Amino acid sequence: MSAHAARAYAEWAGRRLGTALRLPTAQEWELAARAGRDGEWWRAEIAAGRVNFRGSLGELAPVGEFPPNPYAIGDLLGNVWDICVDDAGSPVLRGGAYDTPVTRLRERLSPRSPAECRGNAGFRCAGEV
Repeated sequence: MSAHAARAYAEWAGRRLGTALRLPTAQEWELAARAGRDGEWWRAEIAAGRVNFRGSLGELAPVGEFPPNPYAIGDLLGNVWDICVDDAGSPVLRGGAYDTPVTRLRERLSPRSPAECRGNAGFRCAGEV
């Protein structure tokens, strides 16, 4: 999945649904992943078995295979990197993937280009409420 394709899908789906959709910002991703917790919240996610990374299942899993976080959102850490946008609107990857070591799950990666396709990346659509 590439950032370009993810943005195109969000625009298309938004037109079909009659509401503006977009990729989430990295800050929105962090807020959703943190789920109201302070400190090293990712350790709680790992301890609760809510993360698919290179130390757990270690292969791509269906959505919903792992339990959701306290905000009822699943797969924010692990399974696939989430394509988000930074403050400048450039793509950034968050959350790690099934093949990511535990020490790298909290990294914020920039794709080499918005069109870079990665087999271990996906996206979510965000909108205003």
